[in-house]
Amino acid sequence: MSTTKAQFLAQLKADRADFEMALRDLYDEQMTAPGVEGNWSVKDVLAHITFWEVQALSWLQAGLSGRAPGPGLETTPDETNRLNLQNYHENKDRPLYDVIDEFHATFPRILALVEALPDDQLLVPAHFAWAGGKSLADHLRSETVEHYAEHRTALYVWRDSIRYR
Repeated sequence: MSTTKAQFLAQLKADRADFEMALRDLYDEQMTAPGVEGNWSVKDVLAHITFWEVQALSWLQAGLSGRAPGPGLETTPDETNRLNLQNYHENKDRPLYDVIDEFHATFPRILALVEALPDDQLLVPAHFAWAGGKSLADHLRSETVEHYAEHRTALYVWRDSIRYR
């Protein structure tokens, strides 16, 4: 767990780089082939991660500007599954490079938000009443670091399975 903004930023960058290593050297056909996680392709996983990063950004930006972050900051498993399915259907036919471009464009926005926050706003649990007793870093960690780890494992397992076909 990070105790300074610098540590949190370093963790974000390192975990994102680790996730992107799992994408290295994949061909377009591999990026769009189903089977990485259920019927999801690598492209679908990227759209999924991007969706949750964008959600986290919108919640945090709303909260930081004094507005209610809106529904979704704390979702039930059923709501999360519904949003994931909706996002899958909205993105499954998008061109691969549109999804990749959005995936790469979102992370710098997260870094910029974190860099702009004072340490106390980022790291102190319950600094904001709307954050549900968590720190902003905790909310961001769940949509970035923890999310990357979850899907990175599946990507490596899938990569190993296609290597030996």
